Amino acid sequence: MLKPFQKWLSNTGLSLLILFFVGSSSAAEDPAEDALNRARALANKTDQRFGSTDKLNQSVVNPMISGSVPLSTVDGSLSSHVAIGCAASDKFLEVSVNPGPTGDLSLQAALDRRMNGEKSFYSAPFPVSGICANGVITCDPGTWNYCRGFIWRSSLERIFLEEVPSNLLGGCYCVNNSCGANLYRQNSSGVLKDIGGGIVGAVQQENRGLAIADTKVVGDSLVYFGQNTEQCRSGEKASSLSSLYEDSNKLNQPVENLSSSTDSKRYAELVTSTVKDSGHTEKKCFIQQDYGIETATQLCEQPVPQNTIGSKEETTFMAVKTASGRTERNDCQFEQDSLLPPDTAVVSVVPAGAVSLGDRYVLTHCQKRRGKDTATFDVYSYYSRCQRTNDIKTETQFNNCGAITAATGCSLKDETIDGVQVIRAHYRTGKHVVPTCRTFTGLVTNFTECSAKWRTDRVYSCEAEKKSFNFSEARIESLIGSVSGEGGNLTYQSQQGGVSEKRVVILPKQKPAPSCVPACKTKKRVSQTDVVDGAGHAGVYRVDAHREETHYKTCSPTCPIEAGETLVKDCQCLNEFAEAVAMMSVLNAAGKDLICSSGTKSE
Repeated sequence: MLKPFQKWLSNTGLSLLILFFVGSSSAAEDPAEDALNRARALANKTDQRFGSTDKLNQSVVNPMISGSVPLSTVDGSLSSHVAIGCAASDKFLEVSVNPGPTGDLSLQAALDRRMNGEKSFYSAPFPVSGICANGVITCDPGTWNYCRGFIWRSSLERIFLEEVPSNLLGGCYCVNNSCGANLYRQNSSGVLKDIGGGIVGAVQQENRGLAIADTKVVGDSLVYFGQNTEQCRSGEKASSLSSLYEDSNKLNQPVENLSSSTDSKRYAELVTSTVKDSGHTEKKCFIQQDYGIETATQLCEQPVPQNTIGSKEETTFMAVKTASGRTERNDCQFEQDSLLPPDTAVVSVVPAGAVSLGDRYVLTHCQKRRGKDTATFDVYSYYSRCQRTNDIKTETQFNNCGAITAATGCSLKDETIDGVQVIRAHYRTGKHVVPTCRTFTGLVTNFTECSAKWRTDRVYSCEAEKKSFNFSEARIESLIGSVSGEGGNLTYQSQQGGVSEKRVVILPKQKPAPSCVPACKTKKRVSQTDVVDGAGHAGVYRVDAHREETHYKTCSPTCPIEAGETLVKDCQCLNEFAEAVAMMSVLNAAGKDLICSSGTKSE
């Protein structure tokens, strides 16, 4: 599995190589040479050079990184040392394992992150029962009971394993005796590479300048040779690979920023022209998540609004003057409960929701007389009113990315979350967004909300709209519906400006295409120890934890057989249609014979 940097380098290097080949071979082509034979020859050579991950690494990635071997054209006629990195002489990582009697592995790793000879050592503090693409699984030794998952992590100076839920692990399989005997010994090289790949992936998230140029398996140890592209070059003309990885637009800079090759300017110009004329447009959008507090006032007898996070009630008193009067009394005093309280507001209109509390009297004048006093007073209607103030939590989200995301031909190129760029040029940067908290204050109360996605800014790369050539629908229908082949001619009916005419195109003489591509069939016995999430490993559900894999390979004329493979059919024109139909019929019949848990036979 290529790492993101290697994948980027493979694509760039392969583009350079193909352009190099086309540019270097066009002048040497023989016009009389048969085009069909040349096409077949080029296809065969391309497949031989780049037809697998290992071949691509050997032919493109390693020459461009290490410079130890030249980068050559597809036919091998031209070659040159055009490395854009430094020599892969530094031992970056060494992974060693030791299988125990239960098949579980003890694991040690030595990391020279700065590639300066200073190593940090790490030993897994538990037996390793399963291997994942990004971590390991540990269980009770020799069993698949009480299993826990751990993912590889990397800090500035060391690597370590951190326990995580199983759904964060991927590509897991079992290696201890619960899945079969001697599984590690049968697949030691692959197991070591899977462990090393998980460690390297964790380290590259923190250091994107790291490039792995070579690996070597020795016994129960795997050694990675690498280089730090930030440090391996000197001089102002060198541009670090990590900066190119982060910003592919730097490919448009002068060729001196890419390579020191004296004859590489022509290839760089070809690449940059291709990048500029990519046929894509950029569309920007953002997603905004926000919270707030709205304040609403209501009568106390009304129900509290939804999402209310705090309330307070306040009662006010008011009076409306309704009359004046005069009376004779023995004294000039009224009863205390008949007076207006000091916090009463005198109003002219009673507001809605006020509750009557009866009448109140206010003495305005009193004259002392013998016998009876003469007093005057005002009459007030007395009311109370209860109001509730509510703080209501609000949540809003603005998203104008939906239409772009759903559009055909658009892919996410850049994404920045709260100022942290997590995707750059279609690849993850390895940076993580730390949640931040905000406090919102209302009239009654406040609340705090934490989020790792307050604002997300995105840039999509979308295919540019195709140019219109102003073909009318009538003309298109006429062309499509009237095309016919007559011997060596192609006849069609053209309609232009309402006028229809018959036209003939003379076709070049064509050679018959081959009836098939020669292929061979092989088989290989492999262990089935894949982990079933939440249900153990695959070996638990099978009588035999092995199965036979069938491979079909192109050949000319010998069949490329790998270690452990057995030849079933030698190089020939294979026709496996009957076998495929038979297998599909068996599967169809078996599916109809299944019994569901309800006891009802499926149809």
